[in-house]
Amino acid sequence: MTKSLIQFLFILSWTSGMHSEAFAQMVQVQLDTSIYRTGNAIELKYSTTSPLSETAWIGLFPKGIPAGSHSEYTTYQYVRQKIHEALEFDAPALGGEYEFRVLDSNYGKQVASASFQVKPIFPEEIELYIEEQNVEASQNITVHLITDIELNDKAWLGIFRAGEDKASTSSYISYAYYGNFKDGRLLLRAPESGDYELRFFANNSGPLLKVVPFRVGMPSLDGIQFTLPEKKIDPSTPFVIQYTGHENLSTRSWFGIFHKGTKAGLRGYIDYAYVDNPKGGQLEMISPSEKGEYEVRWAYADNGPELLSAESFSVGSSIEESSIKKTIQEKGHIRLYGIYFDADKSVIKSESYSLIEQIANMLLSDPTMKIEVQGHTDSQGSDEYNMSLSLLRSQAIKKRLLDIYRVDDRQVVVRGLGESKPVADNATATGRALNRRVELVKITQ
Repeated sequence: MTKSLIQFLFILSWTSGMHSEAFAQMVQVQLDTSIYRTGNAIELKYSTTSPLSETAWIGLFPKGIPAGSHSEYTTYQYVRQKIHEALEFDAPALGGEYEFRVLDSNYGKQVASASFQVKPIFPEEIELYIEEQNVEASQNITVHLITDIELNDKAWLGIFRAGEDKASTSSYISYAYYGNFKDGRLLLRAPESGDYELRFFANNSGPLLKVVPFRVGMPSLDGIQFTLPEKKIDPSTPFVIQYTGHENLSTRSWFGIFHKGTKAGLRGYIDYAYVDNPKGGQLEMISPSEKGEYEVRWAYADNGPELLSAESFSVGSSIEESSIKKTIQEKGHIRLYGIYFDADKSVIKSESYSLIEQIANMLLSDPTMKIEVQGHTDSQGSDEYNMSLSLLRSQAIKKRLLDIYRVDDRQVVVRGLGESKPVADNATATGRALNRRVELVKITQ
């Protein structure tokens, strides 16, 4: 056997023996560093010279989990049959040694890995405090956050009631992402009076890095009062609230209409209006369209608290199907103030169902009748936003007419007019209440 032939056979044999190892090296995962802090964003670069299976995936495992394990991962992402991919992960909450592993199918073999270390973030590494010494309800507060640590863009600050489960990330009153801080400062609005905590999280799902307790007090509001001159009101009719305010009253103070007997507090309002002048005056609201017993409650700010005892009134009758049809036939349209929506949403409140049912009965009793449901808003918010919101609300009304009452689709068209057709002055709460309406317009074609 010649020398050259022996060398050729040796090379062939060595290459064949290294085949499985060479195949494994075809898949690579790379990290930009080997050390991350709790919750940091991790960019992982994945590449392969030929596609893996449709179920190939990358899992994040604590170091020490046996190689080839298909469980005990903390998170994962499929790579499918991609050749190159940049994947984003969040560093685990607990410090320690970890590694990313590439498995060539759901229960396949491990073909590549990359190790790294997570170092925890300690509370003393983050300085978090409120600038104002005495915080009052609904006041703007300045939050300072100072740290030398590189934080995830999805790190966030939340206001929580004191005593809320610290493992929860969903019971916040308000929140802001770390990216909203400007030079380490952030403006937030204080909630109603009570005990609270600032909680700062490393990313969307945690972990919790820092907790700062604070208290919100109430300013002195001596002498405030309000009355309803009328105790019996017709349906969908403007009525007056006379009130004496105070210079310390929040500019976000509001009156709300509630069903009498609704659980105490400020949830479940039917309609609302902010006060025009914190020091006092008159405010007009629109009564509900349905017969019943109601009450007006006065709130200090968006989240409360309720300031005084409620004032009651009654609506002696309901807007009837016959009167809606008569008005449309005589005037060609009718303004309705009894269809309510969740604030800034197109979700119809249950208090509106009775009036929508009357509209449905009117249309079902006369299949030749066609109407345009028009949505109108006040001027708060941008023109584009209000136009979109008013259209979505009109569409929600039509959907209920069709889905619940089986009204013929051809009898109803929708239109959103936003703030473009005001019927009152948007500079006042009364005017804004009159402008937030639904109109039914008769189609004659």
